Amino acid sequence: MNGVGYLLRGLKLLPHPRVRPFVVVPLLLNFVLFGLGFYYLFDLMGFLQDKVEAWLPDLLSWLSFLVFPVVFVVALLLVFYTFTIIANILGSPFNGVLAERVEELAKGKPPVTTDAESWKAVIAGAPGAIFNELGKLLYMVKWMIIGSILTIIAMFSVVMAPMIPVILFMIAAWLLAVEYADYATDNNGLRASQSRALLKRQRFHAMGFGGAAVLMTWIPLLNLLAMPASVAGATLMWVEQLEGVWTQELASRES
Repeated sequence: MNGVGYLLRGLKLLPHPRVRPFVVVPLLLNFVLFGLGFYYLFDLMGFLQDKVEAWLPDLLSWLSFLVFPVVFVVALLLVFYTFTIIANILGSPFNGVLAERVEELAKGKPPVTTDAESWKAVIAGAPGAIFNELGKLLYMVKWMIIGSILTIIAMFSVVMAPMIPVILFMIAAWLLAVEYADYATDNNGLRASQSRALLKRQRFHAMGFGGAAVLMTWIPLLNLLAMPASVAGATLMWVEQLEGVWTQELASRES
């Protein structure tokens, strides 16, 4: 999917002098949070495995080896998506400025603000950025509830169980696309609902990008850069794919 390329290009932009200052703090946040994530992942996997084995009747105990991959993926998604949400809330004051810098570079514009001005913007905008992040969290909770219900249902269906990791992965991919695209769209005056509607019209790119972002959070060390790389990649996707669609939509409304 083309969306994957945006994440890789976003990753390559992180060392740029105009971008690097707003990567350092999120990088440190990710180092702490994903370290905790790995710690809790193994505990959760053991807990879920014990529960599944206790739940299976003796006649079906042989199915435990089939259930383990499902348990592993479910635990991986639960732990890393939870810690990704926490990292995004704490890193949100930096991500808006990071998106501005990437958009500036992508469009070839001269520097709009100095580092000093941007750091002031980070501090001044921190309460609003965190509040906006909590608003996105409410939208995500709906999908997390749906994923939880499907997981519970799958526990009673041997046929459906293998499908659950795929469904949860797709939900996570969509939510990360929504999460990271919001910084660039918000900088350009779109409301959260408008940003989501725009992503739905470019679902192919959105899901490719979101899926790559999910996978990046699973790779040790590389996952430390997942948040800033995803913000940068989603901003590139806005500049090259979403902004044109949005501009055309506004023009059609006015005509």
